[in-house]
Amino acid sequence: MPFSIRILTEDIENIIQSKLAEGVGFIRETDSEIPEYLSGDPYRLQQVLTNLVGNAAKFTQQGSITLSVKISAQNADEFALRFSVRDTGMGIAQDKLETIFMPFSQADAGIASRFGGTGLGLTISRELVSLMGGELRVESRLGEGTEFSFTLTLCRCEKKEEIQNMEDITPCSKRCNILVVDDNPDTLKIIESALKKHGVRFTLCQDSRKAFDLLVDAYRQKDPFTLAWLDIDMPGLSGVDLAKKIRADHNLNRLRLVACTSHIEEAGNPDSPSHFSFVASKPITPQALKRILEEAGAGYPVEDSSSNLNGLKLLIVDDNPLNRFLVINVMKKLNIEVIEAENGLDAVNKISENKFDAVLMDRMMPVMDGAEAIRRIREIYDPKTLPILAFTASDSQEDKNVLMSAGANGIVFKPIVYENIVENLCRNIFVK
Repeated sequence: MPFSIRILTEDIENIIQSKLAEGVGFIRETDSEIPEYLSGDPYRLQQVLTNLVGNAAKFTQQGSITLSVKISAQNADEFALRFSVRDTGMGIAQDKLETIFMPFSQADAGIASRFGGTGLGLTISRELVSLMGGELRVESRLGEGTEFSFTLTLCRCEKKEEIQNMEDITPCSKRCNILVVDDNPDTLKIIESALKKHGVRFTLCQDSRKAFDLLVDAYRQKDPFTLAWLDIDMPGLSGVDLAKKIRADHNLNRLRLVACTSHIEEAGNPDSPSHFSFVASKPITPQALKRILEEAGAGYPVEDSSSNLNGLKLLIVDDNPLNRFLVINVMKKLNIEVIEAENGLDAVNKISENKFDAVLMDRMMPVMDGAEAIRRIREIYDPKTLPILAFTASDSQEDKNVLMSAGANGIVFKPIVYENIVENLCRNIFVK
């Protein structure tokens, strides 16, 4: 997928500012010779860098944090880029450096405590970097600071028609009316800048209780919002609680809702019911915002013919717990039983032990990716016997071909839109 290193790192910088300890500086370094657009996986790259920067911010009380992207080698249109996150924090003892990449159940308790609660975790971050063709390394001196780094080879994008940017927003999305609710002013600035630039109608709100009143007033004035963008982690009335309140109102209960959070493990709590149509991880990328706007352009969701899904048993395979959380809660409302798997190998093992009516499979995962898992499943079940719907954040034809050649019945693009899942299950997968 084409993306901009500059935009991606700027987004991370904007979000991290509010998480820095007082007096700690944030430095963003990017080589000026890096092309404006490169082809890669911005979704995974953003997750890894956000995780590393978040760790650094959490444990740096003085000095600075530096996010650096430098060219280490170049061959024609291929660039080897070295990504690094350096901090002046407490540092890590030499005998503990390798243990920080172990699963928390095996690692030293002190290390687990220090690096826990970051959503991805360093174990998954290393796996994701490996999937992208790199190796996550760490160097540290106790009491001086730590540097995480990895190198990826990315190709230059020249053709403008290949570039996925906000200018491609469809006319229907410009007719939508969006309420953005987030107590973080940096997030509001990012979203406001993008929406204002492209003529999308919107209202900003930092208070969730006031947001509900705005929704009610807009409906009464016959100018309803078509989408509400809710931060999950707001103080007082959280985004989840606000979503429940909206769904309980018969005038608002069909409004499309976006869950936005930088704390995946909190939003993924299975005890918290979900009423969201979309999920967006902070920092917000232009690609994610573009796709959500396009999906939201049609306004309120139409009634679906999902009654024939009642009683089915699905396997959801995704390393992102927030994605699993949203899919599970939507399927529960349709009386569908859902079993979870966090990678392709886990999925293959569960399928050998259980009978499922369909599988929802992510493309990029550690241990075993979605395409390889689909190929192994197809050695046992044909597409009619066990339909598989693949998730991907990439728009590339190559990615589609890989998934379809592996044996997927259909593809749904991220960010996850539950209406698209239901529609594909009803219209494509269960027509045998």
